[in-house]
Amino acid sequence: MPLSGRFAREGEWIKRGFELAVDKINSGNGILGRKLELIVLDDRFKEEQVPLLYRKLVGEFRADFLLGPFGSGLLMPASRIAEENDRLLFCTMSGAKVVHRQGFRNIIATITQPKYSAGVSAASFLKFLSLFDTWNEDRYLKRPRTMVLVCIDNVYGREIFEVIPEIASEYGFVITFRELYKENELPRRGLRSVEMLKPDIFMQQGYFGDAVSVMKEFISRQLYTTYMYNSGSACLPDWVDRRHGLGERGNYMYGSSYWSPRYVGGDAEYLRRTYQKRFGEEANWEVALGYSSIELLAEAAKLSGSVDNDSILRVLKTHKVEIALTPVRIAEDGANVLLDPCVAQPQKNRIEIVWPPHLATAKAVRPIPKLH
Repeated sequence: MPLSGRFAREGEWIKRGFELAVDKINSGNGILGRKLELIVLDDRFKEEQVPLLYRKLVGEFRADFLLGPFGSGLLMPASRIAEENDRLLFCTMSGAKVVHRQGFRNIIATITQPKYSAGVSAASFLKFLSLFDTWNEDRYLKRPRTMVLVCIDNVYGREIFEVIPEIASEYGFVITFRELYKENELPRRGLRSVEMLKPDIFMQQGYFGDAVSVMKEFISRQLYTTYMYNSGSACLPDWVDRRHGLGERGNYMYGSSYWSPRYVGGDAEYLRRTYQKRFGEEANWEVALGYSSIELLAEAAKLSGSVDNDSILRVLKTHKVEIALTPVRIAEDGANVLLDPCVAQPQKNRIEIVWPPHLATAKAVRPIPKLH
């Protein structure tokens, strides 16, 4: 998990979730009478560190189960170590289908969906927009149709780049331009296409820092689309924080969240209450993701009556397991059949869930107000 470097804040959020789950489980009877010991090593989001650290976890620390890593690009080497050593790997921030196509049997990925894999969050947003007639109350606002797509050029981004056209077509949208851009660079052709083509939707899939840089450029060039979507970035509290993100100008864009404060599955209420008390702030979906990775292990072991790998996998593939993040049932490739992300929108510097209705904390504000 990255505890230093560019993703240290995200790594810390997930680590806090791990720690809360371990504390709760150990305050009871542990997992079938066995207390948990949490070991978190800092990979600094460096792919070359992943094999070294996971081998250390298995060899020196003799870990029974593995967690992490952060990012789809780091999942492949982590998965190989898990397979070589017959350890279950409860994935956190990892969603690329390319890993699930390798035939690994020990991957358990709660935020990857079999059909759309890493593109599942964008699919939820496009589904929300496709239901325009059911939620739109402004008779002067037209149904969105055209979109520009920009994706970071890595394992995660390339997979989304390939799957989004299919999803867009399924929901009746037309991609007028798409671009892969290099990490730490701007999608200059994509930004130019917004200026020239004036699409209804601008969709970006990338990391938090890249998303902030692109939106700052969007604002400085006085570009505008009715709907702006920034993957998981726009649903993190830092998005509307002046120190780390866009401040007030980050409001009313859209993102995807794998968790809603109104969700009541598993330990969701305990997580909300305990996190607020311990850290003085609301839990976000990355905290819930960390917590739920360990909660899922505990629930599967309880249902199977065993900590044996085969028993746990059998339960996860045949049962619906409720955890604080989302319902889970694992497909043969390790993805979560029941995953259905929420659509989030920062409003007045607070992250709100605007879809689906039963998990919404506020109505969507549309169209997005002018940023300039």
